[in-house]
Amino acid sequence: MDIKPLLREVAGLSSTVDKYGMGSIRDILLRAAG
Repeated sequence: MDIKPLLREVAGLSSTVDKYGMGSIRDILLRAAG
Protein backbone atom coordinates (compact mmCIF):
# COMPACT_ATOMS: atom_id res chain seq x y z
CA MET A 1 0.00 0.00 0.00
CA ASP A 2 1.42 3.35 -1.04
CA ILE A 3 0.77 5.95 1.67
CA LYS A 4 2.70 8.75 -0.01
CA PRO A 5 -0.40 10.38 -1.56
CA LEU A 6 -2.10 10.26 1.84
CA LEU A 7 0.92 11.87 3.53
CA ARG A 8 0.88 14.65 0.94
CA GLU A 9 -2.86 15.19 1.49
CA VAL A 10 -2.46 15.43 5.26
CA ALA A 11 0.57 17.69 4.82
CA GLY A 12 -1.58 20.09 2.84
CA LEU A 13 -3.86 20.46 5.86
CA SER A 14 -1.05 20.55 8.44
CA SER A 15 0.57 23.43 10.25
CA THR A 16 3.65 25.14 8.84
CA VAL A 17 4.71 26.20 12.35
CA ASP A 18 7.95 24.66 13.66
CA LYS A 19 6.95 24.05 17.28
CA TYR A 20 9.63 21.56 18.31
CA GLY A 21 12.70 22.54 16.30
CA MET A 22 12.39 19.54 13.97
CA GLY A 23 10.55 21.34 11.20
CA SER A 24 6.84 21.85 10.83
CA ILE A 25 4.45 18.90 10.73
CA ARG A 26 3.88 19.74 7.07
CA ASP A 27 7.62 19.57 6.33
CA ILE A 28 8.02 16.27 8.19
CA LEU A 29 5.12 14.68 6.29
CA LEU A 30 6.37 15.93 2.94
CA ARG A 31 9.85 14.56 3.69
CA ALA A 32 8.31 11.19 4.60
CA ALA A 33 6.32 11.23 1.36
CA GLY A 34 9.52 11.67 -0.62
